Amino acid sequence: MSHDLRTKVAAEILTEVRARRPHWIGGEPQPSDLRGIVGAVRVHTRADEALIRQIMDEVVGHAV
Repeated sequence: MSHDLRTKVAAEILTEVRARRPHWIGGEPQPSDLRGIVGAVRVHTRADEALIRQIMDEVVGHAV
């Protein structure tokens, strides 16, 4: 797997979290919010969903 792809996925995840966080009820994401982030990142990067979820857990973990 390419280091560039991992970097691009991580950057897209952070961008999506920053954009969506103000709209989260109580500042906490709902499962549908997380699915939306995965979907948006997948569209922008064409990365595999499992890879996106793995990187999302590494980058933001439970602190989303």
